[in-house]
Amino acid sequence: MIHYGKVETFDSETQQGTVQPNAGGKPLSFRRVDVQQQAGEPRCETYFGYETWTKDDGETVAVHLRQLS
Repeated sequence: MIHYGKVETFDSETQQGTVQPNAGGKPLSFRRVDVQQQAGEPRCETYFGYETWTKDDGETVAVHLRQLS
């Protein structure tokens, strides 16, 4: 299922950030490797479509991020 949200934070040094879901709730973390290449480096306030994945420790993260035009 595709979700939508905007990048809230991104740290180019750690290559990690957070995306705030449009539907509400807490921000989800993501890694740069989960952002499609054509999007370039994520910038704050940029909208993305993404999927979610629940890690073994129970944390839900954003994966397969695609920048929206």
